Amino acid sequence: MMNRFWMPHLFLLNFLFVMAPAFSMPEKKLHLGKYRFSVHEVRPEIWVSEHCLKSCEALKAVDRYRARPKKPDGPTDGKNPWAWRCLNRAGGKVAVVSDENGNPVSYCIFEDESMVNARAFD
Repeated sequence: MMNRFWMPHLFLLNFLFVMAPAFSMPEKKLHLGKYRFSVHEVRPEIWVSEHCLKSCEALKAVDRYRARPKKPDGPTDGKNPWAWRCLNRAGGKVAVVSDENGNPVSYCIFEDESMVNARAFD
């Protein structure tokens, strides 16, 4: 009797374990000098560092920024407006990293070492 109950469940668990990579979040590899790291898309167009998949300062800053009413930016002096918002509205620091193709991408880094793409502050 016990075998009849567990057999379908074990099959399902085994299937999920084997198929887990197919259900994983999109991932990008980035480079900052000699350092290589991965970022994952946790929400549409929001890429965060690996240890920031559920909760971290970076996601909290994005949520705070998006919850506020939109107001015009101050003078950005020709700087990247997303990076300006990271520095002046979210309280992060900006790092320019290279994607897999060598293209520069701005990321906003916070004190807990979590990071999110600066474009999240759009």
